[in-house]
Amino acid sequence: MTSIRIKAHEHKLSYRNTLKLSATKGHTGWTCDACRRNSKELQQTHSYNCSKCDFDLCKECTQPLKTSKHPHTMVVTDADDIYENGDWGCDNCGTNSSSQGKLPWHCEDGCEFDLCFGCTKSHKSAAHRHLLLKTNPKNSYPSMPGWKCDICSRDFRHENQEKPYECKKCNYDLCQNCMKDTEVQEKVEVQQVQTKMEKDLAITDGAEQVPMVFISYQWDIQDKVLKLKKKLEAKSITCWMDTGKMMGGDDLKKEIDKGIRGCKIVVSCVTKAYSESNACQQEVSLADVLKKPILPVLFESLTWPPEGPMAMPFAPLIYINCEKGLTSANLDTVIETIKSKTK
Repeated sequence: MTSIRIKAHEHKLSYRNTLKLSATKGHTGWTCDACRRNSKELQQTHSYNCSKCDFDLCKECTQPLKTSKHPHTMVVTDADDIYENGDWGCDNCGTNSSSQGKLPWHCEDGCEFDLCFGCTKSHKSAAHRHLLLKTNPKNSYPSMPGWKCDICSRDFRHENQEKPYECKKCNYDLCQNCMKDTEVQEKVEVQQVQTKMEKDLAITDGAEQVPMVFISYQWDIQDKVLKLKKKLEAKSITCWMDTGKMMGGDDLKKEIDKGIRGCKIVVSCVTKAYSESNACQQEVSLADVLKKPILPVLFESLTWPPEGPMAMPFAPLIYINCEKGLTSANLDTVIETIKSKTK
């Protein structure tokens, strides 16, 4: 049996089958006292366990860590041995011991630099195509009072202990609960998700994955369209959408062109203003020329097909009626139609 002594705990820790030991005590598993992941999440039977205390560490939390966020090696350390009252704060995202506990990743060379577990690595969510990093929202959104989770739509203020898991490429954020619910934990699972994406998504430049769905819309209904996007991505249907946080001018046009060329289907969020918008007309025209499937989603009542340049490409298409808002029924229809047209 392997035994170790580390800065995270005062007693010797032994590597043992803690899952089996827990069962004898009537428990269904064990939880790492540092990262707070349980044996089911970790898919591990063994932990580094203290025979004197109810204390466990997963294998990952006993290993020294190198991170780009600090030049020195980081190790899990008992904050009571370093700081008065064991109070510490993450030097990356700003969370503190009140929400993270007393076992930070601490600089082994003695710098007063600490990281919470969420900030030690990137995170893969089944709901988003890029890796997510835990960040300080004050740095990401300095001109805003807070941020919003892109799955559950909860609002969080900067001073809240809840910090976002953010995609720097897309301004996409997840709260801790939604990150936990959708996180792909093991490397083998990440590979399985990527393999599925490779089947569903177009690949550009030999590497970058382009979202399956290009969402075309006009600004007057952005809130409704953002809700649609979040619902689709919660079902692992990746989407491209101009949220207004992107670059403008020719750079934006290039991204729109790349998004339409790479996507598997264009979802047109149709309103009267949309049908009259020159930019939206150009998007529909390009999709039609490229022979991309177009799924019209009607957000307000109007004559079908709408008059003007969109009449011809829309005429043979069947729209999904969302005039009264997104419901579970019409959302299911949108999802089923996307899947049927992108097989």
